[in-house]
Amino acid sequence: MMARNRQGTVKAMVEAAKRRKTRLVLVVEDDRPIGELLAAIINDEDGYLAVHLTRPTQALEAIKEVKPDLFLLDVSLPGMSGIELYDRIKKDERLRDVPVVFETALSRDYQGE
Repeated sequence: MMARNRQGTVKAMVEAAKRRKTRLVLVVEDDRPIGELLAAIINDEDGYLAVHLTRPTQALEAIKEVKPDLFLLDVSLPGMSGIELYDRIKKDERLRDVPVVFETALSRDYQGE
């Protein structure tokens, strides 16, 4: 499942998660195929609902309305890094206890270094 720039869609997904008593995971990944894959893997697990957001600003808007059970953040995001987003999330007292997992598709070529 994926929210495509629609706050209402995120809210609807959260309401569905509450009705089904599932745990909500916010996946913030700007690379759509990677984000969709991560969300699909999580959604295949019983008891979890992943919402894929492509921009950190979407996540900041979503957390005004909902408290996820887990954040899965890309390190490299447009406009704000995943680390910066983490810092903003952790400033919110409601969200301080929510676990955060970082992921990245970046690679570094090590040439014998």
